[in-house]
Amino acid sequence: MMGIGDKLNRLLDLRGRNINELAATIKVSPQTLYSISKRNNTKADLDVLQKIADELSVTLDYFCTDNDEIPSQLRLTKQEQTLINDFRNLSEQGQNYILQTMDMVKDKYKKDNSSPVLENAG
Repeated sequence: MMGIGDKLNRLLDLRGRNINELAATIKVSPQTLYSISKRNNTKADLDVLQKIADELSVTLDYFCTDNDEIPSQLRLTKQEQTLINDFRNLSEQGQNYILQTMDMVKDKYKKDNSSPVLENAG
């Protein structure tokens, strides 16, 4: 059975994040997260776990069950991780611009799995 620390480390790796960054984002001391990570217990403060789960897009159940499988929708490619990290580093104005741009192009460039992919399309 994977402990909470193993699960946390696995999620951080999949997200391309680190403990210090997560700690700053969820406003918890890095020591608290390092302690969870290294001890790898099956118990931890629920408030802290909820903050971690919310930030890393998993349910609290992920940390509280014997199941160590990460839902497939949480597995990100390196390109997706880079996009997310770049987005997070933008100002609020920059993030809004990206979201507006996505809204404008998402239907036009939506994947169509029924037709062959055209090279150099764009």
